[in-house]
Amino acid sequence: PSLTSSNPLKRGSDSGSSGFYRLGGACCERRDTGASSELGGMMESPEKGASTIETINHCSAQYGNNPLVGDIGNMANLTPKAKSDGRALYNILTSILSDLSTLEESLSNNILRNFGNKAQLKAASISDESRDLAIKLMEQMDELKKLAKSMRPPKTSKSPLPSGEEEESEYDDEDSDVGPEAVRQHLEEQAASSSPTPLGMIKSAIEAFSDMIDPKPHKYIFGLDVIRGCVLARHRGAHQFWVKRCGSNAFGGNGKLDVIVIPSLVSSDSESHQLQIPLSPRDGRSPLKTAEKSGRKAVLYCNPNAGLSEVATGMGLTSGNIDGNAESRDPSHRSWTSYYTEHGYDIYLFNYAGYGRSYGGSSWNESSTEFAPGFVGAMKRIIFNTFIGFTPSSESLKADATAVANHIVENIGVDQLIIHGESIGGMGAAGAARALTAGSTAAGRSSHVSLLVCDRTFCNLNAVAQRLVGSWTGNAINLLTPTWSTDVAHDFLAAKCPKVVANDASDEIIHDHSSLKSGISFAKELTKGATTDVGWMIKPPLQYRIADLTSQALPTKNPPTWPADKHISFDESFHFAACARRLGKLATAAKRQAAESLSDGEEGIELSYLSDDSSNKSTRGVNAQANNTSSSSSALIQMWTKLSCCDGLCGAPLGSNVKEGMDVTISWLTSVLIFGSHVLAENAEKRLKKNRSTNTSSGLTDVDSDTFLIEDFDSRPDGYNEYALITHAIPIPEVLSFLEDLVAENRIPEVENELKYVNACLTYVVKRLTSKENGISVTKRRFKPNDSEDNSAGCFLNLHCGHNNHYSTEERDRLMKLIRKCCDCEPV
Repeated sequence: PSLTSSNPLKRGSDSGSSGFYRLGGACCERRDTGASSELGGMMESPEKGASTIETINHCSAQYGNNPLVGDIGNMANLTPKAKSDGRALYNILTSILSDLSTLEESLSNNILRNFGNKAQLKAASISDESRDLAIKLMEQMDELKKLAKSMRPPKTSKSPLPSGEEEESEYDDEDSDVGPEAVRQHLEEQAASSSPTPLGMIKSAIEAFSDMIDPKPHKYIFGLDVIRGCVLARHRGAHQFWVKRCGSNAFGGNGKLDVIVIPSLVSSDSESHQLQIPLSPRDGRSPLKTAEKSGRKAVLYCNPNAGLSEVATGMGLTSGNIDGNAESRDPSHRSWTSYYTEHGYDIYLFNYAGYGRSYGGSSWNESSTEFAPGFVGAMKRIIFNTFIGFTPSSESLKADATAVANHIVENIGVDQLIIHGESIGGMGAAGAARALTAGSTAAGRSSHVSLLVCDRTFCNLNAVAQRLVGSWTGNAINLLTPTWSTDVAHDFLAAKCPKVVANDASDEIIHDHSSLKSGISFAKELTKGATTDVGWMIKPPLQYRIADLTSQALPTKNPPTWPADKHISFDESFHFAACARRLGKLATAAKRQAAESLSDGEEGIELSYLSDDSSNKSTRGVNAQANNTSSSSSALIQMWTKLSCCDGLCGAPLGSNVKEGMDVTISWLTSVLIFGSHVLAENAEKRLKKNRSTNTSSGLTDVDSDTFLIEDFDSRPDGYNEYALITHAIPIPEVLSFLEDLVAENRIPEVENELKYVNACLTYVVKRLTSKENGISVTKRRFKPNDSEDNSAGCFLNLHCGHNNHYSTEERDRLMKLIRKCCDCEPV
């Protein structure tokens, strides 16, 4: 269909025709079928057997009013009033568009043609017909405003203002803020102003439970069907299709998954003005052969918890047919859909079975069926939803992601397939990548998956629950869900393809110890690849618990040495954590004593990230030992000031991990050993680019620079101020230099053993990361591993954006850089 058609509004016939709606210079095609929907053909399904490839004229605009292709939704699950409101809204919008198109044509010869010339614009005349149309449009806009106001949900909270006065003040203000933040504030005000009675609370609980087992029809037309239509109309070439679920009946097989594909309009051929975009699966055709390619790159995006594909494009329930962040010019606020399509990747969005319109099991689970009123219909729904209906599980999520990924590979065909899973979506993404790469080589080049991206994902759900709720939840989840398998770390390590694990150590939802990064580090460094119960809370050995409670000095122990020890042991890691904890407690006690001795009573500043509020007994011995000499206390405080800020290369400094517990300190140590070289590689690349002449090709290719240097440990920004209010993490070699001086001078005799052991462990870290075995040439091969190399840990991307926030611009650039290197698009 032409995107620049100048035809005014036309309605096709009721069967098998197309209607073109001209909206602001673009044409929106509605594909009608023989059966009309409840709203008079507002949301239609395309004709079956549509062509697999459709040519879309290339336009410079990113968005437009485009053909609605696919099963948009039938709006069947609506109340009669909602359907009536929808028909009225459809009719008035149709009338407005028709009159607006006529008005544009009548003004095109004199007004619009001379719009840029003020002199000719003043001399232009307006016909009576155009004036009447303009007046009619103003009247229709008033009717539309009244209709839209009547379709708004009523306010639930009472107000001291009269209803008419309040409605006028709230809704008639055209400049009022209706963004997500305003909605959140409005809900908080409602919750604060309401004072529920016990009877009201019981009534609300009953209503919530009733809606859960017997969902009522929607009272308003503005739901997921409308958002889905907006998404498809907004993105050029987008369309919807269904994918049959795979898996056994135990996990709700025989269902369907609702999938939306948004193609990229970025053409690799600069001279091409047309793009061949796949619009539908290959119904009735044989699967693609392995060698058959479409020349396109695709991303399968797996939603986070409570995420829906309808809102994964940046549009929300409060922002209408525009991006929720459209007013912001910051590229970091764009959705993943915009991010990938702007870089030349088609993106496939889908809902897991049990969410949105996707369903598992029998057709009873289909949400688009007609709502059956009455007592009999209600009882059927209650019985089915309570005892028979489909319930999502960890296995169903992984099966759904695998089904969609397999459909893209076998039925559509792409040159590259990236599977990106965010939060709980990482579980589905890792499961799909493992399933599709089973039997492939370690390099993953013979597999169908080009890259797996696990974005802010956990190692298993039990570990997350332990940190959020309590240690008892780990075993409780196993008892309540005995068939669930949420071991993301195992699937990630087993996937035979290039991989990226993105993690924020300060994630407010997934604790750093429960993250996929820590789970992989534990498995690779301590458990020989076993991932069972990694990330769980670990109780320290009895000797360390006794020493911690009584503030006793720790016994002497031989530290790990390189290259004799290729990995550290559990005993060595726990001893390191216990030594670091003792150093922090002694330094904190010394600081408190120094603050109390001030003549003016000024309180000291907490230099340690560690505080022990649970027991006063554990600090009595500490205070006694810290009171030896003032010089010793001063050295102890200076030591911990440096050590607590020691950079772990993969997130938080050492001090904040010591505060969380010994098991979290072990996570810090193992993460440095497994993923620290990836951060060093980024810093080394920056260093080499600075030292390389401008005509030298980019990439780490210097033969004489095959090992990391001490300066590569420094991740502090250029020109940082050491005495500024913002404290940057201190590189490990700088901390080591300070500790070695303390050990040589023996200025803190009461912690001599602990200080020597921590110093030896950090020395082991530096020697191991800067060795030939972990040099640049080895680290860069994590992008392109061969069959003889173990690349199961993948690449690491360090984040600072939190769990639910967008990536920063720098983080998005770094992710795309990893994608280009892993997918053979950019030299390493």
